[in-house]
Amino acid sequence: MVTETTLKFVESLNGNLDNVSQFLVIGEKKYISSEINQRLFLLFSNEKININQELLEPLNEESCKYINQYVKTDSKIVEIAFGKIDSRKSRNLGIIRFDSATDIVSKNLNKDKDCCIIVLVDNADQAKSIAVSISRIYPLYTKKTGKEVKRTIFISYIVNDYTKVDYEEIQIVSNAVRFASRLGDSPAEEMSPAQVVKESEEVVSRLKKLNKEVNINVIKGENLQELGFGGIYGVGKGSKTPPALIILQYTKASNTKSIAWVGKGITFDTGGLCIKSRDGMCGMKQDMDGSASVLAAFEAAALLDLDINVYGVLCVAENSPGPFSYRPDDILTLYSGKTVEINNTDAEGRLVLSDGICYATRNLKADYVMDISTLTGAQSYATGIYHTGVLTPSETFEKEIINAGKVCGDLCFPLIYCPEFLGLEKQYYSPVADMKNSVKARNNAASSGAGHFIEEHIDKEWKENQCNKYGEGQFMWAHLDVAYPAVDSNGRATGCGVPLFIEIAKKLIEKPI
Repeated sequence: MVTETTLKFVESLNGNLDNVSQFLVIGEKKYISSEINQRLFLLFSNEKININQELLEPLNEESCKYINQYVKTDSKIVEIAFGKIDSRKSRNLGIIRFDSATDIVSKNLNKDKDCCIIVLVDNADQAKSIAVSISRIYPLYTKKTGKEVKRTIFISYIVNDYTKVDYEEIQIVSNAVRFASRLGDSPAEEMSPAQVVKESEEVVSRLKKLNKEVNINVIKGENLQELGFGGIYGVGKGSKTPPALIILQYTKASNTKSIAWVGKGITFDTGGLCIKSRDGMCGMKQDMDGSASVLAAFEAAALLDLDINVYGVLCVAENSPGPFSYRPDDILTLYSGKTVEINNTDAEGRLVLSDGICYATRNLKADYVMDISTLTGAQSYATGIYHTGVLTPSETFEKEIINAGKVCGDLCFPLIYCPEFLGLEKQYYSPVADMKNSVKARNNAASSGAGHFIEEHIDKEWKENQCNKYGEGQFMWAHLDVAYPAVDSNGRATGCGVPLFIEIAKKLIEKPI
């Protein structure tokens, strides 16, 4: 059986319950209280719900996480299950244990019938990360065969402090997370650089039909080399499908501020001539997860009418071995004009991103620039498998990103920012070019070192203007390494970065740095 799941975030459950077979109520223990009958009655509108509170008493025990009972409404008998979200939260976690919610829902919700999840939260912000966690349970991509079943899961919230949940925003971000996940889960034979271009064009077409001010520019193949994009062209020239630089623009006339999101889009990474092992190559279809998140977040930003100009820059290529592949010892000239001696063709992500970052700062001149990539295996050693590594020269920007992650569920933690020890001079010295492309010492904060490589290709004039505004050494660029948070324990793409991009954009609209 193949189940196609639609997620609907709804303020009222009235009129949505005819085919619902199961209700799952989740929340911290303190909210599963006597007041729940009254609040559920308001949600169901015309159905009277009577929860037997005595049957819920086992949830007071530490070991009890889940319990169910059958409840008679005015019209039928339904199963209502209760799941207890863990209330323990450390300072590097977030505002609610969305991981606990994921565990409850994935293990206890009916797999192929219409269901309803009612989430008890303290405030509207907590609703966001729960929505993201639920969205990641139900990825869109599948090639499984069998009988197809379509079902809908309705999700609604009961908010303790009565703050209003923005259901439209939550639905749009949820859809975007699942869209990014579909792109990342698609194998390279389906999601080639040409297909990423097509997906991007379709996003722009959808938005134009809604009268959004959006545009797209695609530079691909030999044109990349002619225009100086030596990183993207060099990495992708060995593939039968030409590489591409995709530039998306969403214009908001009411605001002069702009943010650029730059995504690594390696649709498959064999490692090139420095080829990966068999096991190391499996899953490399998801080396384009950064670009997938940029594309999905771009569409979400436009749909939400965010009051900021947004650029999406997708650096797309397939890193394949072949007679035209770039080689160790080759010297590439990137868009920044700097030369790079190749000492590892499997360190390709930083090459394509460097072209994208230079374009975002030199040509687009965005006020805030963020790049995102599945860049280094070392990321998990630096920040773990759940926390995105954040590298930025600005402590202010760093704090904003980390706080935004705690709200939306895309958790983040700082990478060491220390170019004096981890940058060009100490880690990338080349006797014949401006730099090499792979670090000298892999045991010396390699994730930070990779980010500092990209930093070297930020446009000089843009950087000087930013430093004049914010102070010496301060500029609004952040590098996000999502090598491990981008993929879950089942090997599925998570859409990591989409919620973070939307949340940080909203924060910068509300209070620009």
